[in-house]
Amino acid sequence: MTTARAFDRSKTILSRMCAVGAVTLMLTLSGCVTAEGGVWGDMSRAVETTTSAVKSVSNTFRQVQEGTTLTTVAETNCEEMFKQVEKSNKQIYGLKVDSDAQSEARQKVLDELSGAAKAIANAQDSIEGTSSDSPEQLDAELSDAVERLSALEDELEARQ
Repeated sequence: MTTARAFDRSKTILSRMCAVGAVTLMLTLSGCVTAEGGVWGDMSRAVETTTSAVKSVSNTFRQVQEGTTLTTVAETNCEEMFKQVEKSNKQIYGLKVDSDAQSEARQKVLDELSGAAKAIANAQDSIEGTSSDSPEQLDAELSDAVERLSALEDELEARQ
């Protein structure tokens, strides 16, 4: 095979791959192709993302208490993780459920995401010096949120 022919063949393959990728993206964005696990998978991924966000804030909060990170770094982390929880909340709120079980699970997910957002906001208030809660109380609140989210994540994964 000549070099020119090999190059043309590579271009053709690349063009086809790009076309397939573009079609897949369009179908996914239009809702014709669902993510793995459907509604249950979407809820599970939102809870997983939120669990990671709360864990991140918890670690940063502890670092602030130990004096091993700057408060500005911790505040930024809290803001970013709060945005992740908000994004997950919007995703779940907009889900179209097709059964009572999914509706109940969605409400449970929304409740837990709300609790996680509150725990992150409370930690951020403490980092900023505007909270009257003790660091131990806030650390426990973050840990409890992680435990509840992890249990909910396991429950949702079992339903996929």
